Amino acid sequence: MSSTLPYELVEHIISEVSHFPTLKSCCLAGSTFVQPCQRRLHTKILLNFAMKEQARARTASKVVEHFDESPHLAAYVTRLELDNIQDSHPIRDVIRVLRLLTNIKHLSIAVSEDCKHNWNDLPKKVTSTIFSWVEQLSGALDTLVLLRLKMIPLPIMLRMVTMTRSLTITYGSVEGVSKSAPSLPAVKTELHHLDFSHSPSLGPLILRREYRTLANHIRSLVAQPLNADTVTLCALTARNLERLRVTFTNVNQVPPSIFPSHYPNLTHLRLTIHSHPMNDNLVSNFSFSPLLRVALDPASTRGFRSLTFYIITHVDAHYRSRRFARYTFPKAIAMMRLDSLLERHPMVKSVKCFAAFDSRDDPIQCFEPFAAAVRQQLPGVSAKGMLNIVAAPTLV
Repeated sequence: MSSTLPYELVEHIISEVSHFPTLKSCCLAGSTFVQPCQRRLHTKILLNFAMKEQARARTASKVVEHFDESPHLAAYVTRLELDNIQDSHPIRDVIRVLRLLTNIKHLSIAVSEDCKHNWNDLPKKVTSTIFSWVEQLSGALDTLVLLRLKMIPLPIMLRMVTMTRSLTITYGSVEGVSKSAPSLPAVKTELHHLDFSHSPSLGPLILRREYRTLANHIRSLVAQPLNADTVTLCALTARNLERLRVTFTNVNQVPPSIFPSHYPNLTHLRLTIHSHPMNDNLVSNFSFSPLLRVALDPASTRGFRSLTFYIITHVDAHYRSRRFARYTFPKAIAMMRLDSLLERHPMVKSVKCFAAFDSRDDPIQCFEPFAAAVRQQLPGVSAKGMLNIVAAPTLV
């Protein structure tokens, strides 16, 4: 029966299956299912450096043995995660696996949360081996994710930026941005997506006069938290940007009025406000910014297909009257203006409000009064059923 199904339909059916035992069983359903199922089963490999050396060696041996028996399966692996890299673990087990993987499109490299060292503190064999292998993939690498990699040397960072279409560096930093600039390596692929969340040194790197060409083709930008460099980068990329995600916080807050007000190709926008009672001007300043007018004026956002709006609040005793368990919002007129703009915008489907409560308070007892206060401040959005209020234990 499977032979009568178009191969494209079989591929689509298998793409919806994520349960490994089911995929293995589907391999027996007919020859038409074998290749799609094998591709699905071997799409991703996770190599965890936190495993004990003997366990990691056994895992690596099994992977190598598996691919030695069926060499064509290694080409199906397109995603690789190198997780929990530490300064104390040898890499010889991992090298055996890396040599077999030549078709990686999505690569994630994460340093262990417990590792307090910088790039140069990691064993040179670890960094040089991984980086040399990554260079061999350049030109074919679609996505590179770097998590908690601190003080990456500038020449290495430049080479990484020029070898992938999508770069995400979270809680990372670059060493030597303020020093003399080495020449830009040959660009092997255009950078289309840039996410440098909580990695403030990457913005100044791309804004250097010598490297500004890197921003020419960026279509998707994640800038959080917002600062003067990310605002400048938004201005540089505004002409080509299709997706933009920005976060306004209380720390080093940039006046939103300096934001560019014209994004001709923008189709997806996510705006997040981290508010706090110690900075009650944040919502007020943001509500009158050019960016908000761009986002919420239906006349200027005809190309929009998706608009997501988040309000994230840390709630403590400054907001609440303990005696009456009522919450008040400073600059309430700003919240009402947001409500009016959000409620009438055709592309806003929901407004999410996350709240983290002070550790001295009982979140269960505090949530309902807080939610009632939010609904009161956003009556239009609330009446249309667009408001989703969530109590979160911790917020980043």
